[in-house]
Amino acid sequence: MAYSGGVDSHVLLHALSQIKCQLPPIAAINVDHQLQAASAGWAKHCQKICAELNVPITCLQVDATPVNRESPEEAARKRRYEAWAELLQPGEVILLGQHLQDQAETVLLRLLRGAGPAGLSAIPERRALGDAQLLRPMLHVDSAQIHAYALNQQLDWVEDPSNHSLDYDRNYLRHQVLPLLKQRWPQVEQSFSRSAALCGEYERRQHKGFQADLQRCVEDGALCLEPLIEYTQDIQVQLVRYWLQEHTGQPVQRVHLAHVMSDLVKAKPDKQGKVYMSGGCVCRYLDKLFVLPGDVVFENPDVEKSWLWRGEHDLPLTGGVLSSRQVFSEPLTVTFRQGGEKIRLKGHAHRKQVKHLLQNAQVPPWDRGFLPFIWQKDQLIQVGERWVAEGFEGVISWAAT
Repeated sequence: MAYSGGVDSHVLLHALSQIKCQLPPIAAINVDHQLQAASAGWAKHCQKICAELNVPITCLQVDATPVNRESPEEAARKRRYEAWAELLQPGEVILLGQHLQDQAETVLLRLLRGAGPAGLSAIPERRALGDAQLLRPMLHVDSAQIHAYALNQQLDWVEDPSNHSLDYDRNYLRHQVLPLLKQRWPQVEQSFSRSAALCGEYERRQHKGFQADLQRCVEDGALCLEPLIEYTQDIQVQLVRYWLQEHTGQPVQRVHLAHVMSDLVKAKPDKQGKVYMSGGCVCRYLDKLFVLPGDVVFENPDVEKSWLWRGEHDLPLTGGVLSSRQVFSEPLTVTFRQGGEKIRLKGHAHRKQVKHLLQNAQVPPWDRGFLPFIWQKDQLIQVGERWVAEGFEGVISWAAT
């Protein structure tokens, strides 16, 4: 389970530890976002509590620095989920301590942003996380009950001071808005939760109804524009939205969807634009849309560098690792693409322009700058894994990361 040291996750961990003999093996995961000076101390606190409860714990550190227009909260959330997904094995389950108040806050936030049924379905009780599953067993539990349990069991939890800062929208709703609403409507949090469940049911039915059309437009994960534009404008928007949701794992904001439609779907055929959004970056290439990670780097920072390499060891580079089955007597030179390179392939009398080879193979532009170019003196002998000069076949391998 995800254990931050806060009261919610501590209560869930403590409750599970009391019945662990009836459960499959349980373990805790602590993620330090390194955003506050006290975070290292919180990790040590979590280790201490887990030792007392005889629960194994894994502590991870992530770099939650926002990139590509991410908000600080979005960056922290994304790095946290990525860390969980990398650690979890297929078939495993991770439990989160989110509760009824978290759900109500999320519904309110989405409502204030003008969200539709997908956004208003808010926090799902269960969803896939890579090949694992994510569950929220306390999503219908009142926060007051959680605090009462913590006090009754004399639990020792950490308090994140940022949770009291009204600079954050969620905190403002938690401390200023929801208490006022509860004075007038005591069951407001349960009502928001019920509305979220109804929106989720509606959204799942809608999604299921579009599956056949969506499958017709998707090829190897990419959204093909040629079959897409055969549909009416309204259906195009729905298909794009569902495709984006499947790739990002979260509702698509209206403003991002509008940009994808206008800047990518409706663009001229030779357009190669991109739109950053929550959960990823959408790119167009050869009349297809692709969703790339939100922190994708389009320009290789090492493009001006070169390496001398004899093949005696693996050579890690930006984008992958080179390895060789033989050691060369004279060092090879490894570079990245500069432009204008040519290579003579087996069975060809003349050299081919690498630019044309990349275009004909439909290598996306965002991948081209990360392919290694391997030279023996002034002769280009290999590009990536695919293009190899005669006499060098099967010698050097490139494993992209």
